[in-house]
Amino acid sequence: MTATDNGSGVQYTKYTLDAGEWTIYTEPFIVRDDGNHTVSFYSVDKNGNTEQEKQITFIIEQHPHITVTVKGGKGVSVTVENQGLLLLKKVPWSINLSGGLLLKGRSKAGLIPGMMPGEKKTVSSSVFGLGRVTIIVTIGDVQKTVKGLVFLFFVRGVG
Repeated sequence: MTATDNGSGVQYTKYTLDAGEWTIYTEPFIVRDDGNHTVSFYSVDKNGNTEQEKQITFIIEQHPHITVTVKGGKGVSVTVENQGLLLLKKVPWSINLSGGLLLKGRSKAGLIPGMMPGEKKTVSSSVFGLGRVTIIVTIGDVQKTVKGLVFLFFVRGVG
């Protein structure tokens, strides 16, 4: 933070982070915790004039917070929910099946173009085959592995 006063000059600047204690600003500080943050601040000049308090708000989200639910049925469907605070852009996803006799649907991948906080999206992959399979779903940095049974176009017993 930088303060200027062309008259008497700046005596000091005070700030508070997330409504904590007011502190005289002497050097930059680091905010590391995920979440919504507010820095409030004001300056006082050498004549004792106090600036009106100002605020800046920002969000820190070091790692996206997403949940992944895998379901069977006609193929494999995956529900992804953005439980974080920020818009997620271009989230890569993949569904990979191994085991069994699969004639179609061994792997599928793509990008989820964007997900607002609280939004859910579903991606899916059709299958054709027989047998027990391992299903590995990757959404961004999150990976989930489940087992299932493929019977023709259907996947049962996912869990």
